Amino acid sequence: MPSYKRFYNPDESGISVEHWCGSMSQSSHMHKYYEMVFIEKGSCTHIFQDQEMLLLSGDSFLVTPETSHSFLIHEQTSIYNCQFYPDAIDPKVFDLIKMSLGNDPDSSGTNLLKRTPSSFQADINKQGIIHLDPSERIFIQSILDGMIRLQSDQDDHYELMKQKYLEIILLIYQKRSDQQFKNYYKQPKQNQSMILRSLEFIEDNLTETIDFHELAQNENLSTNHYRKLFKDVTGLSPVEYINRLRITKACTYLNNSDMSMSEIAASVGIYDANYFSRLFKNFMGCSPRQYIHHSFNK
Repeated sequence: MPSYKRFYNPDESGISVEHWCGSMSQSSHMHKYYEMVFIEKGSCTHIFQDQEMLLLSGDSFLVTPETSHSFLIHEQTSIYNCQFYPDAIDPKVFDLIKMSLGNDPDSSGTNLLKRTPSSFQADINKQGIIHLDPSERIFIQSILDGMIRLQSDQDDHYELMKQKYLEIILLIYQKRSDQQFKNYYKQPKQNQSMILRSLEFIEDNLTETIDFHELAQNENLSTNHYRKLFKDVTGLSPVEYINRLRITKACTYLNNSDMSMSEIAASVGIYDANYFSRLFKNFMGCSPRQYIHHSFNK
C-alpha cells in the first residue's frame, strides 16, 4: 500500500515549493494535496495512472490528491515540486484547473483527462504531461525560484505573492493542457482519424524505418502540414515523438530483459549501436550501460 507523504509546511499559506536534486528514486506514495511537478534537468520514469512515462527536461504535470504515483530516477535529476491546497488559490483559477483535468466536482483525483477519448489518451498521454518550450521553462523556473525565496525570507505580503505566482503557473499549465485537447478537436474528422492512424502506425512499426514524408503523402498532405498537425496534437514533432517512444521502450527492455545492447537497439528500430547510445544519452543524460549500472545499484 502506498505511504502518505506529508505536506512541506514552511508557512501558513497552504502553498509550498521544494527544489530537489539527486538520483534517489521515490517509492509509491499519495498525498492529500495537489502537486505540480516540473523537471528542470535530467530524466526519470513516472509511474502513474497504470502508465509508465519517461519524463525529460521541460516536462510538467499535475498530480491530484489521493492518487498513487512514484518516480524511478535515472541520473542526477533536478525537480521542482509545488504543493498546494485548493483553498490557497483563487476559486476561479481552481475551477479552470479542474476543468483542465476533467475531474468530478469532488476532485477525487481519479479522472485525469476523463474528457479525452480513451484511444486518444492512450496513444498520446494519459498522464496529462505538458512539454514546455525553452522560453516557458525559463519563465516557470524563475517563478518557482522566486517562490522559494519568498517562503524563505517571509517579507511583507509574501503569502499573497506566493499565491499569485502559483496561479500564474497553473494558468500556463491549463492553457497548454487545453491547447493540446482543442488542437485535436478543432481538426476536421479526417484529420483526427489521420493523427490516430499515424500514432497506431508508429506503435505497430517501431522496429521499422518510418518515413514521415511517405506517411504525409499517403494522407494527401504536404510534409510540412502533416508535421504541423502532428505537433499541434502531440506537442512534439514526429521525429521527437518516435525517438521519445523508442527510448522509453529501450528503458523498459534494459530494466526487464537479458537482451544485449544491440538487440535492444534493434527492438526499438535503431540498427546503429553508436547512434543508439548517442540518442539514449541525449534523452537520458547517461549511456545505456550507465543507466543499467545505476538502476541495479539503487
